[in-house]
Amino acid sequence: MSSQWADQPYPLISTLAFSKDTSHAANYVATEMALAHNGMIRGLNSIYLQAPLIPSSDSAIIRDFLTYCQCWCESMHHHHDSEEETFFPTIERISGIEGLMAENIEQHRAFTPGFQALHEYVRTCAPKDYDGAKLKSLVEGFADPLTKHLHDEIGTLRALDKYDSKQVRQAYKQLEKLMMDTDNVRPPQSEREHGADEITVPDSATRVWNCG
Repeated sequence: MSSQWADQPYPLISTLAFSKDTSHAANYVATEMALAHNGMIRGLNSIYLQAPLIPSSDSAIIRDFLTYCQCWCESMHHHHDSEEETFFPTIERISGIEGLMAENIEQHRAFTPGFQALHEYVRTCAPKDYDGAKLKSLVEGFADPLTKHLHDEIGTLRALDKYDSKQVRQAYKQLEKLMMDTDNVRPPQSEREHGADEITVPDSATRVWNCG
């Protein structure tokens, strides 16, 4: 059986057209964001591809996989909340255009209901109730608007080349610092899960659920 990589079914973002262009920081910011978004898309693809393959008889594997899905969801929340808290307002201040990033925020709202449904499922599903087909279906419920947003935002960032290059770079660095300072902080167990027979995170869990 040939290897299946996490670059499909949802396509990655190509940076070839701008990643080596040093004429303006907008290209740097777009490249960095595209790489971050590609990490999210690879995570999404790995969940989608692995979901139906998880053995229903192995509770430990199910727990680990659901924990992986939780971590992906939490990283998505972290990324988009940080953008709205810090990066988007700063970019609007630099540009002098109120609402410049409004379309990006609206795109966040477009995928939120389906995304929240997935997050709720992986937070609350007991291993004995795991249904790979259902999880896959939940991904399908929001993946298209999510990946459209992840692709579209790169074009928005590239278009910042009409504003002060140094300030654009500083805005991204501010976002980067915020995200690094607040990364790896998971909600308390009681906030992530409900019920006694639900997901726990074993100290020894070392499986990595990524297809490439």
